[in-house]
Amino acid sequence: MDNLLQQGATCLVFDLRDNAGENLNAGLVAADYCVPSGEIAKQQDKDGNVTVLRMSDENEINVPMVCLVNGATSSSAELFANALRKMGGATIVGTKTAGMGVVLSDVQKLGRLCRLYYLRPAARQRGSELEQRGSEARY
Repeated sequence: MDNLLQQGATCLVFDLRDNAGENLNAGLVAADYCVPSGEIAKQQDKDGNVTVLRMSDENEINVPMVCLVNGATSSSAELFANALRKMGGATIVGTKTAGMGVVLSDVQKLGRLCRLYYLRPAARQRGSELEQRGSEARY
């Protein structure tokens, strides 16, 4: 993205269509690069315990951004698109996303897989997460 901006790009379009978003860390790092400081994402376990997954620093990309999404946009790709919309003012274009705001995490101390839910930026409870609802596109 730095290279594009140095070459004079005046806006960025992220094509997240058919993106299964399998790499959570990559989505969080990319969102951090694009948005101003604040909570990018949180996770909530079955007991309601909320943990901040990543905080953004004050560096941000200050150009208009658009995220292209469809019904196959899921998981961390949804998280990325929502972080850009909520924190960076990006416009989401396309169809409703898959609603797969869930990650399976191997919690070492328990020795088993746990299901953790992504929470949208500023969400305080599971009623605001991405699972089952998906993200509505603006256009």
